[in-house]
Amino acid sequence: MRSCPFVLGFVVFCFLLDVFLQLASGPRLFLLGGLGLAFLGVLAWSWHVAYVRRNQLEHIARLLETRNPALGSKLINVLQLQSQTRDTVFGPLTRQLARQAIAGYAGELRGIDFPGLATSGRLAKDLKRTALAGLAFVATLGVFYNISAIEILRFTDPLGDHPPYSFTQLRITDPGSKPAQVVYNKSFVVKVKHSGHRPRELFLTYYPPNHPEQAATTPMFDKGSAGFYQEIGNIKSDLVLFAHTKDHHSLSQQRRLDIILTPKLEKALVQVAPPAYTGLKPEEKPFDFKNVRALSGSRVQFRLQSNRPLRDGTLELIKSANDIQRVAMVKSGGNEVIGALDARDSGRLRFAMVDADGIPSEENWEGSLTVTHDLAPEIQIVNPNKDCFVAMNFKTEAQIEADDDYGLKLVRIHRALNQVYSPPKVIAYDKIVRCLISTIWGSSRGT
Repeated sequence: MRSCPFVLGFVVFCFLLDVFLQLASGPRLFLLGGLGLAFLGVLAWSWHVAYVRRNQLEHIARLLETRNPALGSKLINVLQLQSQTRDTVFGPLTRQLARQAIAGYAGELRGIDFPGLATSGRLAKDLKRTALAGLAFVATLGVFYNISAIEILRFTDPLGDHPPYSFTQLRITDPGSKPAQVVYNKSFVVKVKHSGHRPRELFLTYYPPNHPEQAATTPMFDKGSAGFYQEIGNIKSDLVLFAHTKDHHSLSQQRRLDIILTPKLEKALVQVAPPAYTGLKPEEKPFDFKNVRALSGSRVQFRLQSNRPLRDGTLELIKSANDIQRVAMVKSGGNEVIGALDARDSGRLRFAMVDADGIPSEENWEGSLTVTHDLAPEIQIVNPNKDCFVAMNFKTEAQIEADDDYGLKLVRIHRALNQVYSPPKVIAYDKIVRCLISTIWGSSRGT
């Protein structure tokens, strides 16, 4: 108990030392080790005093005579006489007289309360002193609660993530205390709030777990009352991050970002290449997993792009419950797979991907394929709309319309005068024309 004030004082000294010097975990462990050794040393010494060490009888006698002046030197005399009774240097008469003197002293000392004299009353004083020291210690910690709460954590868990006390307290609000999950190769915005003294600038440091040597530091943007923000882009591994001032005197607790390695779809494209006879060029456009329309015999190709490097994928055309056409999608780029099929039958489309590490996508993407068929072209004379009569040498106007769902290649217009056909007028197209309106002028010289 007498060592308790010194132990508590040493604890306060350790706290103050850490506040001013912001000790690393090593020095804090050293101080804790020193405190533990000192405490064990006090316990060992106390046990030795209580159960091993024996005080000399002369010392005890002097102590009791000091506490009761009426004893004079009787106790010391008794001890000396007792030693003479065992000492063969003295003659028998001397030893006998010594024994008689001891018996006389024994009679005189029989009424003395030796246990009462031995009780010093120091225990009550030590208890009081220890209690006062404990109260002062608790009061000090209570008055400086903001400091003591941090220091208690730093010393009870020296290897944990407990930033040192600073007039500027930093707290990462996003991500929170639980690790945030980020899709592979995506970005994350880190948000930091402060309390106490406002920092002029803050920095964000992040590194893969267990690899602090790969740490990267970037300044944060001051958003006023909203705090400080910084975006980490193209995240490809788990990260440990913390915010700090430039001199590292103010630190935040560490936070974690965990990567979701499941491949995610970033972009899908579909290309429809109509049959060669149509003369239409292949056309590629974004695929929104809705309906794809393709002429029978067309080549339909799908490209899926992911946030992760891909190994392969699967394309399924579900025609019925028992008729499923499966097409392997092969790697065509770091993050892309490609697959194609011939449009023969309509059905439901379903896609899946597997990344380079063999992790399959958690979601399946579905759409539909509608196969259309080429219709015959249509052609008609719209003017005149029926047989008619005109005067001789009248300039006749004939208007013809032709159209096709996939384009006209050739239109022949036949004309007969008085039942004699002249060579047909041929209209050919190099480009795709789906609708034709042609007007022919001629003089009426017969039927």
